[in-house]
Amino acid sequence: MASLCFPIADIPEEGLEITRQVTRDELFLDESDPGTQNDFTVSACLNVADGNVRVQGEFVGTLQLDCVRCLIRFDEPFRMPFEGIFLAKENGRSPAPKVNRQTSEEPAVELEAYRIQDECVVLGEMLREQVILSIPMQPICNSDCKGLCAQCGENLNVKKCSCPHMDAVSPFSVLRNLVKSSESSPSS
Repeated sequence: MASLCFPIADIPEEGLEITRQVTRDELFLDESDPGTQNDFTVSACLNVADGNVRVQGEFVGTLQLDCVRCLIRFDEPFRMPFEGIFLAKENGRSPAPKVNRQTSEEPAVELEAYRIQDECVVLGEMLREQVILSIPMQPICNSDCKGLCAQCGENLNVKKCSCPHMDAVSPFSVLRNLVKSSESSPSS
């Protein structure tokens, strides 16, 4: 985790620009975590003001996901900007969980707040959250994915199966039949 730990004393007044390769292990992600690949790249700028450290950057990598329709594993590139603030303890108290930032050009934005640990900014927790939050809840390999046959399990993207497919019964089919029968019967 040493590559993700930055002593506040080492951050110059003009800020510190970093670019690092980050491994899954450094983010405390393991093989069972969905979507994790081996390496990610983080580029960030750390700026100190009033004992707090503001971090802005971009996190780039490839997620390895399983399609919810066809169950095929696929790679999904991602690029995610992030921003947060590391707060120093004030009077022995922990910092507030979120901080509002507002400039004259931008509306107020809530920044995630993290704790400065032993006079160091440790980016691991922040980056781990970014990876986990970037994983879609319903990953789909492509928008045209046909999924699996509900009867035999054949991947319909690869091969059309020979199972008899019944049309799905719509809950509105009764209404459709009622409209058809009223149109065909003579009016009184």
